[in-house]
Amino acid sequence: MKAQAPGGSQVLKNLREFITKAEKLGKYPRNTVIGLLAAVRVVEEGLLPDEPDDPMYITEHLEEIYNRQMSKLNLTAASVETYIGRVKRALTDYHQYGSDPKAFLAWKPRIIQRAPRSRPKETKPSPPEVATEPAAATAAMPAAPANSNRLKMLVWSLRPDLNIQIQLPVDMNQKDVERLTKLLRLEAELSES
Repeated sequence: MKAQAPGGSQVLKNLREFITKAEKLGKYPRNTVIGLLAAVRVVEEGLLPDEPDDPMYITEHLEEIYNRQMSKLNLTAASVETYIGRVKRALTDYHQYGSDPKAFLAWKPRIIQRAPRSRPKETKPSPPEVATEPAAATAAMPAAPANSNRLKMLVWSLRPDLNIQIQLPVDMNQKDVERLTKLLRLEAELSES
């Protein structure tokens, strides 16, 4: 097993390129690509420089690598399981299709289309309970409340050069989404003024 190159893991760099190429050729939908790349990025950040740059090693040590990152990135155990599954899926796909152009082009991954969730009829929504301080003041609030075991971490590519992390309740519902939407609109208005 060879050590990582000075610029980081060549295996993970190749994996990112494979994921991007798979998106361009319609093998992965965009939301899947975002999730896969975020999961790979966490592995890259957690992989130590003296660890082998080997796909088998990375696969066998994913849980250990993610455990190193849990507190640093405020990941829940459920998020870690999701991320590990994503990286394993990407590594498996890369192993099967990444080195053979014919196999890659013939590859027909199963894409799951989820039906929209049925939403209960609601009466007029109540106004959001939000702080009216500017964004800088709200950023100083504590990151993990006492009920953090009921939260999940969502990592999202907001812009090509910017990923954000948001803690959301595991039992999030439509009313929560509406309140968060109002909060984000208020933050945007305060930032612009």
